[in-house]
Amino acid sequence: WNTAAVRASADALASALLGLRALLKPEDLWRLIEAARSLSREATNERTTSPLSAFWSEAGPVLRSGPFVFSSVGQWHIPTDAKLLQKPDEEDEALPALEALGIPIVDPRLRKHWTTLKECGVSELAAEDIVQAMQDRGLGAPIEMLQSPSWLKDREIRGALVGELRRLV
Repeated sequence: WNTAAVRASADALASALLGLRALLKPEDLWRLIEAARSLSREATNERTTSPLSAFWSEAGPVLRSGPFVFSSVGQWHIPTDAKLLQKPDEEDEALPALEALGIPIVDPRLRKHWTTLKECGVSELAAEDIVQAMQDRGLGAPIEMLQSPSWLKDREIRGALVGELRRLV
């Protein structure tokens, strides 16, 4: 391998990620990201570090600091802001409440990239995230139902939110 060419390619990929985000579907972008990570992981599994490891060492910092995580409401977020549902089949019903609270939940189609998303800084949803979002929206103390946001007046959504909190604690 021409080490300089491989490193230049890795640098070009990292520099192009934001542009690729605009051109590719989120699942295709993350398939590419996963391939770069796998290539680097395989390269470092050898006895000596291969120049191919440059793909992740260049792309990783860009991914960790930029808006590359697609949410369930169709917006891009930086990894440290986005949350993964621990058990999507059980938590699906709480999704409308979590979205109404402004918690960026990773798009379910990206779930298969769980390990890479976590390596980029995405964390699993925790009860503290919900409590903080509620406090940020003035829902940290009891209020009259008439004064609550419209989404919270829906009995099913309210019940799903309570169920999610119980599941997480």
